[in-house]
Amino acid sequence: MLIIAGVGYKTLFRLESKSRALGLWESMTKITDRVKGDPHREGDGRVPLASATLERVSMRFVKGVHGGLTNIPEVYSAVFDWLNGQPLNLPDSVNKALAGHLAPGSGSEAPHLDGTARTVQDDPGYWDLSMPDLPLLEELNNALDTTGMAAFHRVRLL
Repeated sequence: MLIIAGVGYKTLFRLESKSRALGLWESMTKITDRVKGDPHREGDGRVPLASATLERVSMRFVKGVHGGLTNIPEVYSAVFDWLNGQPLNLPDSVNKALAGHLAPGSGSEAPHLDGTARTVQDDPGYWDLSMPDLPLLEELNNALDTTGMAAFHRVRLL
């Protein structure tokens, strides 16, 4: 078994509830800051490193966002190397994966499809829950209501 973990991006560590409005998501403080050397505070934007780790399982690291890891050439090359019993070229430590001159390229080949294009520095944008532009939201709702998006499945939470 092999684990290839993405690192270098803000990842949800803790939600702190504020006593407002029934504890809705918007009224919670999201703790996402990275802390060097802390596996609970390092990750790929979705999964903290501590949750990706398994005892006695080989692990490699790459600077990459969760949804884009499989689209990084160095990652899929490493998977094929591992399957063929060849040596792995991915870093064996977080520090090496984050050191620019030692790290393999960390870009996805499909950044607009897997969402990595919206990444700014170490923030993949997963936890930015600001409301969308109101005219755009109205346009999308109208398209849904008039079956202009027939293939779109929707769920309404009441």
